[in-house]
Amino acid sequence: LIVSTRIAVNYYLLRDGSANDSQSGSPSSFDTQEYAAIKTGSILAIVARLLITTYYWLQVSLLLLFYSRVVYSRIVYKARWITNTIRFCWLTIFTSYVAVILTTCLECRPFKLYCLLKPHPNGCVLAYIQFFTQGVANIVLDLILLVIAVPLVLKWRIRTLSENLRVGLLVMLGTICIIVTC
Repeated sequence: LIVSTRIAVNYYLLRDGSANDSQSGSPSSFDTQEYAAIKTGSILAIVARLLITTYYWLQVSLLLLFYSRVVYSRIVYKARWITNTIRFCWLTIFTSYVAVILTTCLECRPFKLYCLLKPHPNGCVLAYIQFFTQGVANIVLDLILLVIAVPLVLKWRIRTLSENLRVGLLVMLGTICIIVTC
């Protein structure tokens, strides 16, 4: 549902543009209809950021639910630090989600700066603070998930070569995601 909504929002955002896209042209050259379309596109840009943030955090939550199930159903439960790390990760997911959402909504103050064309909008429509906050939160969450995953993988000794390769590929992909975000 979130992905489908984001696709629809991105369609209209790309069609109408946003205040960020209009910086290359002269704001005085826009007629009333183009100005209204760009204003709508600017609002849709914020909605798209909120949707992708929600999608990312839901994916992390699903992975953490899977880890929790594995930890509590196996002998690994005796490793108390893993359960504490999972609890810490839930807290980190919540606080980082709230931080990214607040940063997205409060980066331009007053809020109408997101849609402002005359004069040119300042740097807040570029969302540097929001992207930085989201990037740091993604890196921290990915690191915590890797810290939880590695002991779980090492405890599973009954695996075939193909399972070992798949698990290794997943750990490598997680590491690549952290590197790319940096």
